[in-house]
Amino acid sequence: PSRDFDGVDDFVRTSAAVVTAYPLTLACWFNADNATTDGRLVSIVNGSSDENWWAILTRGTVVGDPISMDVNDTGGNAYQETQTTTSFTPGKWHFATGIFTSNTRRDIFLDAGSQGIGTAASETPSGLNRTTCGVLDRTSPVEYFNGKIAHVHVFNVVLTLEEIRQCMFYPGSIRRGLVYYCPYFCP
Repeated sequence: PSRDFDGVDDFVRTSAAVVTAYPLTLACWFNADNATTDGRLVSIVNGSSDENWWAILTRGTVVGDPISMDVNDTGGNAYQETQTTTSFTPGKWHFATGIFTSNTRRDIFLDAGSQGIGTAASETPSGLNRTTCGVLDRTSPVEYFNGKIAHVHVFNVVLTLEEIRQCMFYPGSIRRGLVYYCPYFCP
C-alpha cells in the first residue's frame, strides 16, 4: 500500500539526512488529491532552520501544475526552483525525479520525461539533519502534501535517464548510490 497524506499535518521523518552533499537524486511515485495547493514529496532539510534544503514537490499554485524541485541555503532569498514543462494530473499516479548534480545544476523529470533544467545561482545547503516525505519539515513546517506517496528513493549519485526509467518501472531495482528506499510505500 502507499502512504496517504492528509495535506494538514501528516508526514514521515527520519532522524538524519541520508545525503548531505552533491550529487543526489530524489525520486518517488505520487498521486495528488488536487492541483490547487503545493505539496512536498521528498525533502532533505535543516530542521533547526527555515533555510537549507533540497526538495521535490507538486506546484498546484503555479499555472500549468508542474512538478518542481528547489534548493535553498543560508542566503535567505537565494531560493532556486526548477519546474517540469508539463503538468501532473490529480487522481493519477506519476513518477517524480529531481537530480541535484551540483550547486548550479538541477534537473527535474515527470514520468521519466518532461525535463526541466535549472542552472541558476549557486546553492549549497548546510546543517542538513532530516529526510522527510509529505512536508518541508523545517523550523516552521510548510507545504504538507495531500495525496499518496510511494516508493521513495534517495541516491547519492546522478541517475541516467535509463536508470530513472528502470527505477520508475521496477522500484528499488537501481542499487548504484541508493542510500534510502521505502519499500513499504507501494502503489
